[in-house]
Amino acid sequence: MDPAEHFLWLGAKLGRRPHGPQGARFDAPVLTGQQRYDAFFIDGTNGTASTSYRVDLIAQGLADIGWKVGSCSFKQAAEALGAADFSCRFLIIHRAYDFEAMRDTILDLRSRGTVIVYDVDDLVFDLDVLPYVDAYHHMPDTHRRMFERSFLAVREFVLNADVCTTSTEFLANELRKVGKRAYRVRNSIARDTIDAFDRLAVRFEKRPSPFVVGYYSGTKTHQADFAVVAPALIDFMEDHDDVVFRLVGALDLADYPQLAAWARPVTGAPRVITGSLMPHAVMLRDQLTCDLIIAPLEIGNPFCEAKSELKFFEAALARCPVIAAATTTFIAATDGGRLASLAASTTDWRSAFEAIYSDYDAALERAEAAFSWVCEFYSQHAAAREARTAYEDFWGAEALFTDTSTRLSC
Repeated sequence: MDPAEHFLWLGAKLGRRPHGPQGARFDAPVLTGQQRYDAFFIDGTNGTASTSYRVDLIAQGLADIGWKVGSCSFKQAAEALGAADFSCRFLIIHRAYDFEAMRDTILDLRSRGTVIVYDVDDLVFDLDVLPYVDAYHHMPDTHRRMFERSFLAVREFVLNADVCTTSTEFLANELRKVGKRAYRVRNSIARDTIDAFDRLAVRFEKRPSPFVVGYYSGTKTHQADFAVVAPALIDFMEDHDDVVFRLVGALDLADYPQLAAWARPVTGAPRVITGSLMPHAVMLRDQLTCDLIIAPLEIGNPFCEAKSELKFFEAALARCPVIAAATTTFIAATDGGRLASLAASTTDWRSAFEAIYSDYDAALERAEAAFSWVCEFYSQHAAAREARTAYEDFWGAEALFTDTSTRLSC
């Protein structure tokens, strides 16, 4: 995407400053005089796909309700937090990996009453989960060892934080199993993005032809997720010649010869259209080209069960019918299947495809209800309310047992 277009579409609305390609992800906060932040966020990923969900939107939502909020990247944390006049009630560290680099700073801030919050949005703190991570099995040995070390590094932060926040209730329960007080703070959608899609309320009034089924797989970590839906999708496409599959991301079609053949037919137009990874804002708009979006995950796989529902709520922005894996998180997010079809097996997927294709009017009505639901429950304001409740609930609970200004343990 053209950088200027990206800035005008998204960056300016999020308060970004334009900078060159080698610029820092965040501008370091300017600390003058006695600063007292209610919440200060450190992005341990230094700017990845999760930054918007776990730092930017929550921080902006808290600022909108009157909190004094700051943020910086992990690379800038030593300078920002080391300022003589820096103080905050809650320090939220999102997915950082180097605890030793922050140990002294954490001890110092904790001694002055700051609550240390560690935020993690994947099940990446339990080595027992590694066999369930599909991408892990495709890594060379050196990458596997690095991946394992990253789990241990996250676990060290988890164990040394006062409290943890995370993106799903499943993950919160896993954190509680290791003895941490944990709260769910949902992933969300920017207010301006919701407003933009509210103005783009253009949908077919009947089933279109060709009928486009979309899958936004992201990085090459979802081969096993797609395995359950693939036979159902192929069967569905064989039964209906006007069905086209739109695949955006790094999914490898080599495991599915029929889909690969449809992507490069000897004659005729392709029935599988592939696209590379897109900037987030572009991907959201690209969903408007689809008539049905799928969100497959492996049922019962703890790493997948911990995944958030963003593939549902972002598809709902486009008022597009959705079929999602029947994970605990998707079941809750779709109000028990009221707002999207749920599938736990290949048979379920095949039935869901046919039901939506056969009665597309009903599917569109459900998608409209999903859009309204998502605008209310997945806005940045909803995420900020959850964050405020989590932080203040822990603050209040701690005050019952200890003077937070003298906590020194780490």
